[in-house]
Amino acid sequence: MSFSLLLPLLAVLQRAAGPLNHVHAADVMVVASGFSWAENMICVAERKGAPAALYVTDNVRGELWRISWDAAQKRYSQTLMEHLSSDFSLLSGLATDVHTGQLFAAGNLNDGGDCVIVEVATDMANTSSLAYQVRAHLPRRCLGGGLAVDENYFYMASEGDFIPFNGKVFRIHRTTGYVETIVKNGIGDDGVWFDPQRGLLYVSECELGRAVVYNASAQAMARTLNPQGYSIFLDDFMVDATGSTLIGADFSGGRVVAFDVQGPDEPPLTILLENVQNPTSVRSGCSEGDTTAGLGKRMLFVSEGGGSSGAQNRRILAFMTPTAVA
Repeated sequence: MSFSLLLPLLAVLQRAAGPLNHVHAADVMVVASGFSWAENMICVAERKGAPAALYVTDNVRGELWRISWDAAQKRYSQTLMEHLSSDFSLLSGLATDVHTGQLFAAGNLNDGGDCVIVEVATDMANTSSLAYQVRAHLPRRCLGGGLAVDENYFYMASEGDFIPFNGKVFRIHRTTGYVETIVKNGIGDDGVWFDPQRGLLYVSECELGRAVVYNASAQAMARTLNPQGYSIFLDDFMVDATGSTLIGADFSGGRVVAFDVQGPDEPPLTILLENVQNPTSVRSGCSEGDTTAGLGKRMLFVSEGGGSSGAQNRRILAFMTPTAVA
């Protein structure tokens, strides 16, 4: 199933390059709709002639969607990855290998077993039985946890059914599938983001509104970041290309927030966007083309969740930042 949303041009933010600013409602656009619970997103860059695309999981319907940008028509379109979606009861985290363009998703298959990580065949996922290949099995079922990847490992967060001290982060070897727990006793471990330049893994403990930082090279916890100023429920997030700013979704507060990750352990919190319906994830665009439109690197995308399986009113929103964040 595929359909397009004709969109007016986004009113650009005519601001000089600088830190992220509060975004006004007039500067926000809807790029996709019809979701029950949009959970996680990832942008996959152009590769071998294939255009960039933003992928979105619908958690409660077990669906994977692709959002594309037509530069000539200046419109977005959204396409259901039908064959893969028909096999899953739930989909959560998404990640891409930036070196190869491979797309990975985590979710629960219809057979009722524990969570699996699959590689998605983005060029044939609508019709082919080769829509995906299972790359790893986890010792728990997925709920809404995020997924990250580096050259050797997957990193998967598990909220532990939101039972205190039951949150975990698993590291899974991409070749052998060996699973080990590298973060234990968490409080609602949800989002994960790997910074390859610095070898740091960021994990959101959503119920505490904080992020813990794991040094993957040293295999040890590095620090805990407790942003100050507002009480937040920190869902999925990203860290910008400079490794200095975390931009995340405040699920219960309906906000997109940001804070410094290179300064003090209690950084001040900045609110970028308010009045969002249960935001679940924030991701930047990844296109090397026009950075100010479509899937460009100055575009930030926000997913809305919190709906039941029968709801179809959750959306993907977008706004432009003063400078590229990817």
